[in-house]
Amino acid sequence: MLRDSALKIIRALKVEGGCNVQFALDPDSFQSYLIEVNPRIPAWVYLATASGQNIPELIVKLIKNEKISPNLEYEVGKMFIRCSWDMIVDFSEFGKFSSKAEL
Repeated sequence: MLRDSALKIIRALKVEGGCNVQFALDPDSFQSYLIEVNPRIPAWVYLATASGQNIPELIVKLIKNEKISPNLEYEVGKMFIRCSWDMIVDFSEFGKFSSKAEL
């Protein structure tokens, strides 16, 4: 189970705090491969909260030495969408904005 593998990695690295362990899964063999470990709270953290796993709340409880227990229940069918815009602007205009807050 990927959860067990992730827990072994987190314990071996002695991670304290938020952490994101990413795996890739071979669809033919169902073999999992570790891609990366990010020792930070991921950008999609609110997706977990919206699905029933409030990661920030758990971290606060850990900091306060409150007892927590695994919550293996969550709502499926939610999706995290990030939107960004790339813009091309004249450097001189951006310079005025960043140095003088003028447009």
